[in-house]
Amino acid sequence: MKRALFTLTFALMVAVNIYAQRTVVWGKPVIGYTHYNYFTVQKVELAKDRTSIYILITYPSEAWFRFSPQSYIEADGKRYAITGSDSIELGKEEHTSPQTMKKEFVLHFQPCLRRLRYLTC
Repeated sequence: MKRALFTLTFALMVAVNIYAQRTVVWGKPVIGYTHYNYFTVQKVELAKDRTSIYILITYPSEAWFRFSPQSYIEADGKRYAITGSDSIELGKEEHTSPQTMKKEFVLHFQPCLRRLRYLTC
């Protein structure tokens, strides 16, 4: 009986450890409310070392947008600071493409909880 309990406990620990190594991906997450209709979250990745938010902005190219280096996401009452970005420079005025009026980029944050249910930006 003790051997079976030990084997079951060990198997459970291995399964939990394997699950903890996986990256959780939310494709096309549902947005409940936003102030901005030009801002689309395409995907969210929850990895062991980071949380990445893939964004598409559709905006007139003569206008500019900017993300502050002090940006954060909030989840379950905790704040997770921004750690970097791809395709834009934080704190700098950015423009969409003059042809498409679109810009895709990724914002990287400190890692969030694995069982996160929602994000507030």
